Amino acid sequence: MWILSRATSGEWRVLLLKTLPERGAFWQPVTGSIEPGEPIHKGALREAIEETGLPPLKNIETLGYEFSFEGKWGPSHETAFFYETYPECPKATLDSTEHQGYQWVALNEAVALLHYEPNRQALLQLIRQMTSTRLKKREKTNF
Repeated sequence: MWILSRATSGEWRVLLLKTLPERGAFWQPVTGSIEPGEPIHKGALREAIEETGLPPLKNIETLGYEFSFEGKWGPSHETAFFYETYPECPKATLDSTEHQGYQWVALNEAVALLHYEPNRQALLQLIRQMTSTRLKKREKTNF
């Protein structure tokens, strides 16, 4: 889940979370699992709010980017989502069992900080969508 906010400069920022040392101490977006029977959009939103305390201002949207990988607990499949939260990069409330820190980063700068290539590709997809004509038109009508 990519959480976006507008900085006071008007530039879009994305929230990155730093995992605990025992989890690798790397930067990533919100990640998580859906509960049995839980719709994927609701699970993504639940995980984002649980891990950051930042609710959306706009509807959660899919990026149209999915990937599979072999994780610590077996095969996993991820679907990338995003939403806008409050402006001026609000303070996140982290789940201390998963993350040791966070930062709001300019979109292009965030690409270089990400540990995993699929996350970089998902963020690049988000950047493409944000610069597309479709999203530019939506931004004029309050995102």
